[in-house]
Amino acid sequence: RPYVEGGFGYDTNPGRVENPKTGSTLARVDVGASVESLWSAHSLKGELRAGYADFFQVKNVNRPDAIGKLDGRIDVTRDTQFDYGGTINVTTIRAGSPEIQPGSSNAVSTNQPITWNAGGYIGGAHRFNRLELSLRGTIARAETGNATFSDGSIQQLSLNDYTTVGVIPRVSYEFSPLFKPFVEATVDKRVYDSPVDVNGYQRNSHGYALRAGATFEIDGKLKGEASGGYVDRNYQDPRLVKLRGPTLDAALIYTATPLTTVTLRGTTTTNETTVPNASGAITRRATVEITHDLLRNVRISGLASYQVTSYQGQNISSSFTGSATGLNERTIAAGVKAEYSLTRTVVVKASYAYERLKTTVPGSDYTSNIFLLGLRLQR
Repeated sequence: RPYVEGGFGYDTNPGRVENPKTGSTLARVDVGASVESLWSAHSLKGELRAGYADFFQVKNVNRPDAIGKLDGRIDVTRDTQFDYGGTINVTTIRAGSPEIQPGSSNAVSTNQPITWNAGGYIGGAHRFNRLELSLRGTIARAETGNATFSDGSIQQLSLNDYTTVGVIPRVSYEFSPLFKPFVEATVDKRVYDSPVDVNGYQRNSHGYALRAGATFEIDGKLKGEASGGYVDRNYQDPRLVKLRGPTLDAALIYTATPLTTVTLRGTTTTNETTVPNASGAITRRATVEITHDLLRNVRISGLASYQVTSYQGQNISSSFTGSATGLNERTIAAGVKAEYSLTRTVVVKASYAYERLKTTVPGSDYTSNIFLLGLRLQR
């Protein structure tokens, strides 16, 4: 099911900076497709979206973005299956991010470096009555473009390109078709292309994560997966402390009525960094989205999210915050969107989004309001 979507709008803070000099009108285009097999055996499901935003008054913040996911399954026997798949994500780093560090206090960022990561997995699972054992092998690649500044200097973020390989064993037991608890582990090794990063740190590492949870369905209205666990990553450089902490992940769908759906998501991710003395960052995000079919051809949605990113390491607060408060970022986002289907293939869309970032890095807070009106052509 391919589609193309275009729209025009206005962004009050296209550069995501503390004191924007001006807002900007913008044009945005998205292309994508979703695929789902209709086979009697095996399965293939995926989606891909790629977009580009062009800001007419602030050209140096034009940016692409993309996200994609593919999951496949091969049914060997009734109890044995192989699975495969992959993900891709493309985004940019804003000028006020701690990852961008100019060589002098007078220099300002003149671009938004593009960063992308892609990964794939292959594995298999076998059921012994109600007990299921699975094992996946994974590989991922991450690359980042260099940052440029007004004084002509360049920060070589490409020195932080890396590859990760790992394995994910999982054990689950089906107490009933509506309740299936599991235990899952992740063990991986991360190797950088360069022996040292842009600040001279050796960031090769190995890590593990352990989580336990369950997939479930309650009364036919609430279904999903929830889990809790712990992550630990050890770095080659003795100056970098372990990146560790509890994790909480959830993906729940509540069908309040045939016309109203509530989706709750919670994610915990560990991220690499270029910040001196920092091992990495742990990001925790909670999101709620409510979708309601107002009419047969009119759908409205509301979304709100809260995200906290905490950098871990020794002596990182003084170099960025000037105090002992630590280095962290808190992001609040909310929005509403409406879709009016003229036909099955033509959809009019309108949206409003609000973003607010509070950070301990001086001069990096920002607020942004984005308005968009567009048209979607789909099959």
